[in-house]
Amino acid sequence: MKKDNIKLIPIIITVLIIVLALYFIIGCPVRFFTGLPCPGCGMRHAAYYLITGNVNEAIKWHPLIFLLPIIAIILVFYKRFSKVSLTLFLVLFVTIFVVTYVLRFLDPNDIVVRFDYSQTIYHRWFGL
Repeated sequence: MKKDNIKLIPIIITVLIIVLALYFIIGCPVRFFTGLPCPGCGMRHAAYYLITGNVNEAIKWHPLIFLLPIIAIILVFYKRFSKVSLTLFLVLFVTIFVVTYVLRFLDPNDIVVRFDYSQTIYHRWFGL
């Protein structure tokens, strides 16, 4: 590891601690500020249900939960892939996430996607 990269480690750790602290205090930042769920909303619940063996509940919380292991493998072994294949994977992954996000908004029974103005920072702090 280069010396310049080693100097970044404390900064990265500090940013991660702040992000995690905010996440546990306010929850999803996108939902907190806008009232809308982010494309990954429900993924934590889905991972929990998948780990505990409840596949149906995991899929209900986020249908793309099965992409997490694939992404983890690619992140671990990314140096073995060519830049072209990584780029194609990234484009495919983002496309799948966006399409799934839009489809979840079209489903009125989706467990995660519910627009709730009372959950926004504007409503909480300014009563808007």
